[in-house]
Amino acid sequence: MKLMILPSWYPNKYNPGAGIFIKNQAEQIASSEIEITVLGGVPVSFLHMLKYVFRDKKKFKKSTIIHERLIFSINIPYFVSINLIISYLLGLILFQIEKARQGLPDLIHVHTFNQGLLALFINKRYSIPIVVTEHFTKLLEKSNLTNYELKLLNKLYTVSNYNIAVSKYYANFLDRNYGFKFHAIPNYIEPESFSVEPISNEDKSLRILSVGTLKQDKGMHLILEALQLLCESGINANVKIIGSGKEDKNLVQQAKVMQLENRVQFISHIPNNQIPIFYQQSSVLVSASRHETFGITMLEAISCGIPVISTSEAPKEFIIDGFSGFNVDRNAQALAEALEKLFSTRFDRIAMHDFVCEKYSSKVIVAKLRDLYSTYKQPKEIHIQ
Repeated sequence: MKLMILPSWYPNKYNPGAGIFIKNQAEQIASSEIEITVLGGVPVSFLHMLKYVFRDKKKFKKSTIIHERLIFSINIPYFVSINLIISYLLGLILFQIEKARQGLPDLIHVHTFNQGLLALFINKRYSIPIVVTEHFTKLLEKSNLTNYELKLLNKLYTVSNYNIAVSKYYANFLDRNYGFKFHAIPNYIEPESFSVEPISNEDKSLRILSVGTLKQDKGMHLILEALQLLCESGINANVKIIGSGKEDKNLVQQAKVMQLENRVQFISHIPNNQIPIFYQQSSVLVSASRHETFGITMLEAISCGIPVISTSEAPKEFIIDGFSGFNVDRNAQALAEALEKLFSTRFDRIAMHDFVCEKYSSKVIVAKLRDLYSTYKQPKEIHIQ
């Protein structure tokens, strides 16, 4: 079977972490029975291209397991439709080259609706069936979408043979708000890479970790406010924030104004293989995000036996109150109260890890996707204007 994956994000020399979950999933699915080609024109932000010019150049390694046919183009801010059309035209050129070289695929798997134009063309011209996995948090605020994007996603979801969302919450949300049936197949992790290790905490402090892009919706400012409340109540706590983004300077200034400089550490980037160490050295992972479609970092922490406090809906399927953490309202007072409660709660760390292995390991999720690929139906006959 030949599977063609059309990604909206993908790791590249400008942004090695972009869409890494798509690449990992493709490499896991690839087998002697399934030959995978990842293809498309993928936009990259100007900021990432600019940072690349000034940082140390490390040779970017392509996959040796799957075929990667990609062109990375600059993403033009505020010109959504133009970016989508550029991606489509670049992808179309690559598709024609690949078709001449390897023939047509048996199935197309689209990761988010942004690559819908190319998928719709291939489906209409060659009757190749489509599977869509939707990850994009932008869909959680329908007002954020342009009319062009709404028209595109409606066409894609209509023609698609099978629509996937990465959590039960997100599947239900898309059902209700967009009128299309979605099935939940979650993201996954490799539990072996996120193991339970002994915790050394000689100073008996509450070590808070947060990982994510530093933007307003991620709520890092709320974590700093919660830290201040904890310190005022006499709890010895500190915070490590891993990530970068538009809010980095504001957050540093906020910590300074609150006189928390000695209790807050900002780390802009760490290699992926070092992330488990930061989980394992922490008491708790906190996510104060407004929206999440899944919450992969939270699942990684739970696999390490580290409880999670979350303010968003989607992670509730694996953040079970008292077992793997606490779900709270999105404000500093609620976060502080949950952190104080967590500080005196004992968690079964091995049971947390086993829970992730049973429900969210690559073995479990990849098996579901392979079953889906083997049973797809022929596409519906729908005329696209």
